Amino acid sequence: MGKISPDAEFDPECAELKVKWPKTQEPGLKYYKEMLMEQGQSRIKVEYGIDVTIVTFNDERIVDEEQIRELQESFKAIIEKNDGKKLILNFANVKFMTSAFLGLLVRVHKKLCEQGGRLRLSNLDSNLRKVFEITQLTKVFEIS
Repeated sequence: MGKISPDAEFDPECAELKVKWPKTQEPGLKYYKEMLMEQGQSRIKVEYGIDVTIVTFNDERIVDEEQIRELQESFKAIIEKNDGKKLILNFANVKFMTSAFLGLLVRVHKKLCEQGGRLRLSNLDSNLRKVFEITQLTKVFEIS
């Protein structure tokens, strides 16, 4: 099992991300959870750890233009708070996405790299993984 931070571990054997969040916040521990609410719906769940930020997509389908625009705005704030740390995008709930969303992911990756951060995509459905392989985005993204 690979150590991502004191708060999260990644098991490459089963491609699972296991996040350990303390039940109580200890003094001095840089830890908090935040739900980003967009128009009364939670599109994503954001968890900030010490040296990693984890974004979990709640939607099964990421397809419409407005949805992608909302995610783009959310990512601007996340990248700003991320401050050069690792960003893990958890796709466990996602079964379908459009090419417009792929474009957003490329832009997020580029912005993180410019800031010295790293992006990892995790828990991709087998069909989504095929999309990344066909488009050769497996050469761009770290996928686990």
